[in-house]
Amino acid sequence: MDPTVLLSSAVVAVIVGGLITYFGQRRLAERQAQIDYESNARRRLYEAIGPLRLQLLFAARAGLDCAPTYAPGDPFPSGAGVL
Repeated sequence: MDPTVLLSSAVVAVIVGGLITYFGQRRLAERQAQIDYESNARRRLYEAIGPLRLQLLFAARAGLDCAPTYAPGDPFPSGAGVL
């Protein structure tokens, strides 16, 4: 086989391999940056709504205390409908 063909094939293989490596590493870096951003955004959101979740829990419990209870055979639960 002609040495110039072998040399040109080797050069093409090196260039293509380098490009594949470059774009692969670039894609991995972009993905890692996206993961880091989303992770930090979730952390900030959790820090922001953490206290609100506690307030929501207390409000839900208070709402359950105000909700009517039903007893079997009782047409008016907890006095509902009574004037």
